[in-house]
Amino acid sequence: MLTKLRILILCILVLFPMAMNTLAQEGVDPLESDVLSRPMNENGITEISVGIFVSQVTDFDEQSETFTIEALLQLTWHDSRLEFDADDIGTDRREFVEIEVDRLLQLGDLWFPELYIPTEQGDAQTERRVLEIFADGTIVYLERFQATIQDPTIDFHEFPFDEQVLQIPVESLIHPADEVVLTIDEDFTGL
Repeated sequence: MLTKLRILILCILVLFPMAMNTLAQEGVDPLESDVLSRPMNENGITEISVGIFVSQVTDFDEQSETFTIEALLQLTWHDSRLEFDADDIGTDRREFVEIEVDRLLQLGDLWFPELYIPTEQGDAQTERRVLEIFADGTIVYLERFQATIQDPTIDFHEFPFDEQVLQIPVESLIHPADEVVLTIDEDFTGL
């Protein structure tokens, strides 16, 4: 019998000091810049849908209580400031890949949720990044990565004839819970 694994994403928000953007070096105050301000709904909240689809669990380490995954992270949010007329540009989305994503973020051309996995051991290896901006202002960010996650709740007593819930907590590096709400994208979360 194969081990059955279920992935649980814990959406936890933590307040952490905001890092300054590279625009500050160019004489633009990132705290005053409209494109760097958090996009909000009518209630003053920014909603971010978070999905992690694990394509492979490559290692379990009982002693360190860790597991290593290859996964795809998907973040989805809305920013009405980025809406555009699809007829004017001939497409309903703008796609940015790898270095173009870096340019957008480094130049402060859009607000980006600074999220991280607090139980990650070491640095994740990012393999590919894509960001799409749709005509209605919906932004979808995809990142393929490999990471080692610590989870002390893993119980190996019945391995490999067991079922595990692997916890991958995701937290906001900058914003408290009354500003940013993380929700699990059930359609894009699993193994």
